[in-house]
Amino acid sequence: MPASSEAIFSNETVNVHALPKYEEAPLHPIDGLYIKIMFLDYTLVFVLLAVVIAGISEVYKVNYMLLAYVLLLLMLYPLGFFLIRKAFYRKKYGIREKDILFQSGLILLKHTIVPYMRIQHIELQESWLAKRFGLAKLRLYTTGNALSIPGLPLHVAQSIQALILSSITEPSDDGPDASDTE
Repeated sequence: MPASSEAIFSNETVNVHALPKYEEAPLHPIDGLYIKIMFLDYTLVFVLLAVVIAGISEVYKVNYMLLAYVLLLLMLYPLGFFLIRKAFYRKKYGIREKDILFQSGLILLKHTIVPYMRIQHIELQESWLAKRFGLAKLRLYTTGNALSIPGLPLHVAQSIQALILSSITEPSDDGPDASDTE
């Protein structure tokens, strides 16, 4: 075996304390108008649920059950607003040179980091309600997952989309796909 084969393979130890810390990246809150959309969606679900319960109670002629379900819904309704507000203030995003971060969660915080080079497809979605508020959702698709960042102002979502598209379409100098002119 030639002595030069030892120089071809390298697997150096990495100092874990020198790795970049995602916790130190500045995070931006999603737009404050998005909480209105969350509240409206929640209210719509409750109204539809109340209509279904009323319909079932009318069909089966069970008035006491209707009263019990309506009271239960009325008791749970304020709790939902509290949980939505808490979850809303924990949703944040960050943009770095080579990746995008998203933080969310209600009880436990979940941190998602997606490197630009892993992104295969980007969608900019506007629901009819979000469009009225000038907001959009950015969906980033990778091989096995998708990341949704809701509540972005439309111009911010478009800027992030353009940044990611430009970074994934530029040829990199550090990969095997770099231009070889031999």
